[in-house]
Amino acid sequence: MPSPPDIFRRESFGGFYYSRQTRETIAFPQEHADFLLQATLRPAPQILEREATSSFSNVRRRGQRTLDEWRASGILDDELMCRARVVNNRPPEGVLGAPLATSFEITERCNLRCPHCYVERGTLARHEVSPAALGRAFGDLDRAGSPAITISGGEPLLRRDLWKILDRARDHQLDVKLCTNATRIDDSIAARLLDYPIHTFSVSLDGPTEAVHDGVRGAGNFDQVAAGVRALRQAGAARIMLRVTVTAHNINSLASYAALGERWEVDAVSFRPFRFNGAALDPALVVERSAYDLALLALERGWRGEVKASFGSSLPTRAPAFARYIPRFGCNGGNGTLAVKADGSVVACATVRMPGEWSLKQRGLLDCWYHAPSIQRWRQLRAPEECRGCVQLAGCGGGCRARAQALGQGLEGPDLWCCSDTIGRQV
Repeated sequence: MPSPPDIFRRESFGGFYYSRQTRETIAFPQEHADFLLQATLRPAPQILEREATSSFSNVRRRGQRTLDEWRASGILDDELMCRARVVNNRPPEGVLGAPLATSFEITERCNLRCPHCYVERGTLARHEVSPAALGRAFGDLDRAGSPAITISGGEPLLRRDLWKILDRARDHQLDVKLCTNATRIDDSIAARLLDYPIHTFSVSLDGPTEAVHDGVRGAGNFDQVAAGVRALRQAGAARIMLRVTVTAHNINSLASYAALGERWEVDAVSFRPFRFNGAALDPALVVERSAYDLALLALERGWRGEVKASFGSSLPTRAPAFARYIPRFGCNGGNGTLAVKADGSVVACATVRMPGEWSLKQRGLLDCWYHAPSIQRWRQLRAPEECRGCVQLAGCGGGCRARAQALGQGLEGPDLWCCSDTIGRQV
């Protein structure tokens, strides 16, 4: 089956280009978006030749360099045309046509009880959102030009109908990242998973050694994860990433992940700090911001080998200045990203429940994205006094709203972890 085309999605500020090869989304300002739209109809050099010299001034100013960069990144093909599928949504004013990425927490059930897991355990199997409802949501995302989804839990492999869910994701040409603890993956399960468009297997691992990892998850778990990763690799998984939650238990052993990643033949290791929120409220797991930043700075400088690493701050990613789809105070939640809970509730943040939530059991995903009161609330957050006067606000957006709430500051309060001293400066 041929791979689906890239997607070029128009927005009020310009547009987004989604690459099927890299699974990355690039925002373009209005002039570049207009130019790429024309490049879906004729080669880019012809556009510059035929349009008035006043048209596309920024593209024209850089000339061939811009076209070469777009060709190198796959936005333009060898004939210097854009072959992406064009999507024009009709959202309400001030809202993106669709989320850039959507996570589906398809179950809260898990075979483990990790102390740093934020997932609540209140949704029974019989109340989990159905494959049919998820399929309708997947169709909405496909039509809206938003193919990037994450399927997680709990442990998603505990759902016996996972294969029906993945069938629907494949039917709608979605690109799936599957988050799993890998303990239930054997050779037969791995082979079956590779029948689906799963571009990344994100495997949680709490320690690079048996002693550290099993100290968190129980005796024998490290070997189970190793067997699951090995089965995926032997089956030919496209990309395997180890996902590390940095806590007080493992912060002193992070450097060993580089060698472990090479032994296990994974593609990447992702580090993120323990985030005090949801059901994960053990203060003994918290790493102070200054200690975390220093540990990751040393890790990044000393990282060696073929395995790539990403070092996360747990602070919100900001939108480009010209796009402005994330407010000055706030995060991606409800503005650029969306989450669906195991019971079908559509939420801005997977760890924060609010009044006014709508559900896939009654409404369409895009209807929830555009109009649900709980989602709209996230787009109207206002910074507290402590954040309004901070010179770092434009960069951090006020930090994590879920963590601020868990720390007793409220949804519009300061994120105390974001605002602590770090490496001798105030952030």
